[in-house]
Amino acid sequence: KAKVGEYLSKGPEEDYPFNTKVRQFFISMFDFTEMGFAAALRLFLSKFRLPGEAQCIDRFMEGFANELYRQQGGDNSFFKNSDAVYVLSFSTIMLNTDLHNPMINDENRMTKQQFINNNRGINGGEDFPPEYLSLLYDQIKEQQIQVQRDVGEFMKKEEDDEDFRSAWDSILAKHREV
Repeated sequence: KAKVGEYLSKGPEEDYPFNTKVRQFFISMFDFTEMGFAAALRLFLSKFRLPGEAQCIDRFMEGFANELYRQQGGDNSFFKNSDAVYVLSFSTIMLNTDLHNPMINDENRMTKQQFINNNRGINGGEDFPPEYLSLLYDQIKEQQIQVQRDVGEFMKKEEDDEDFRSAWDSILAKHREV
């Protein structure tokens, strides 16, 4: 799984066009049509080990977002655009880490209301229904997404935590540009 993740995450596309095509094909093999968001993300992340580098994770999550959005109706989807799926994916991975990382004290874990607040305006400039985000929070709290250890390790070190938070800030900035 580690080799699959490493190979498929190579980029950028201009430097690794073949890897990019293989990644796109790999992602297109998933059937997300009848799945809820959490189930689709769980399935996707179970098939390879996410590399620890933020840019590599970004390539995977962008591909996931585009494919989930396409399969779930595109313009007729619950999601306003693939960027909404993309930002919610990262937010959910962060929530998963926050709720299940043993290095985080219980009093410092993200609350349901914080999760809802963190995701304001990400659905094409609109909010997701609070009930939807509340259910997503509960699903992640009740059953951890089994992200392979590289992402968990990425979050354990303080200096890496800063890199991940910086990557999250970049994702939000990218979303705001769109």
